[in-house]
Amino acid sequence: MALLTFKQGVIDPSNRLSNWSSQQDCCAWHGVSCNEQDRVFRLDLPNERQNNSESTLRGTINLPSLLQLQFLEYLDLSYNDFEGISLPSAAVSDSNLVRLDLSFNSRLHIHNLHWLSPLSSLESLYLSGIDLHDQTNWTHSLSSLPFLSDLSLNDCNLTNLNPYDKNVNLSSLSFLDLAENNFNTQLPYWLFNLSNELWSLNLRNCNFIGQIPDWLGKYNSLQYLHLSHNLFHGSIPSNLANSSSLQVLDISFNDLSGGLPHLSIEVEILDLAHNSFSGSLSPLLCQSEHNSRLAYLDISSNLLTGELSDCWNNWKALSHIFLGSNKLLGEIPPTLGSLPSLESLDLHDNDLYGHIPRSFQNSSTLVSRENSSRHLRFVFSESSKLVIQQFQRAKPEKQNQKQLEEGYEVEYFWKSLYVGMGVGFAVGFWMVSGSIFFIRTWRHRFFRWFDGVVDRIYVIVALKFRSLH
Repeated sequence: MALLTFKQGVIDPSNRLSNWSSQQDCCAWHGVSCNEQDRVFRLDLPNERQNNSESTLRGTINLPSLLQLQFLEYLDLSYNDFEGISLPSAAVSDSNLVRLDLSFNSRLHIHNLHWLSPLSSLESLYLSGIDLHDQTNWTHSLSSLPFLSDLSLNDCNLTNLNPYDKNVNLSSLSFLDLAENNFNTQLPYWLFNLSNELWSLNLRNCNFIGQIPDWLGKYNSLQYLHLSHNLFHGSIPSNLANSSSLQVLDISFNDLSGGLPHLSIEVEILDLAHNSFSGSLSPLLCQSEHNSRLAYLDISSNLLTGELSDCWNNWKALSHIFLGSNKLLGEIPPTLGSLPSLESLDLHDNDLYGHIPRSFQNSSTLVSRENSSRHLRFVFSESSKLVIQQFQRAKPEKQNQKQLEEGYEVEYFWKSLYVGMGVGFAVGFWMVSGSIFFIRTWRHRFFRWFDGVVDRIYVIVALKFRSLH
């Protein structure tokens, strides 16, 4: 029987497959689901306890035996520790496989993807965390799958995506995750030909270069766009941030410049941190009289100048605001403290001065957090009221010597505290990272856990926004 043949190649330290026996009905076996005709149509054996290495399945995946199950539609072996896989040597006929998930078997190395071509019913393919570094023509192998809608190849050591090949046809995709690979090229031409049903595109940390093309704004269903940690330069296309469908836009850690974009009121998460955006906040904040759905705003570590615009009344959904490490100046407007959902506010490393508005004292949601600028420090206490530190900068022309001396004393205290914290962090960091580096099992376990956390957060957020659409 196909399932027992598969079991022969599996190492099962926690006996998850202990009831897999010819003496019992296979429809009652762990992870096996049958249809109304008692035919196996689903096999779910992911490692649900990812922090427990004892619960992982190991050994070799005998894929040909599983594909003999004519009615099998769903196969999930993700988050295990398989180190080998047997691939079909001939074309697979009569396969009804719709979903295949082998992701995050970090020791698994697949030499080619040609065996996927006959799986003509495949709609969802998840191979994230698997070593595919031998693949130079994977786009053509997948182009033969006419119904493929969900594709995840996150962290697969891919380097080639045939950027100028116009024969690549992945037009049926609606979900694409190629993050954490090393392509070192411009965005491929074939991305322009994806389905207009594309709702999620994750290209984080792929070493993409060039400018963000205008045609990314043409996807009317795109809700989640992640382009962070690349080498993009130039400005944001005007039709992108203003897209009526976009809900999450993350283009942090690039080299983008120009002014802040106009933003659709539908965007809920906007991350532009660690770029070179310049100018004032007004084009972004004062563009609309309609209430926005924006809840998370991060424009920290840019080159923004001018005052904190007093246009916060239109952004009542904002709960997290990060504007640190810019060149903003002036006083904090009262409307900023009146945001009803505000939970965290970071204004560190700017040129702000004056008093903290009394409106912050009335906030019922602010959590404990310290915020500092070059001239201003304040703390949101656990009782949700603003506590001002020992010094507070007045407007420059009204400062006196006593205020300056008090400021220097507090500054010296905080610098000493940060130095001590830095030394302690460095010692602890190298003790932990050194253990991970030199102990192989710890290293594998850590990276499996970390990859799993990142991927699950991404999928949860993406699916959440898709369900809300």
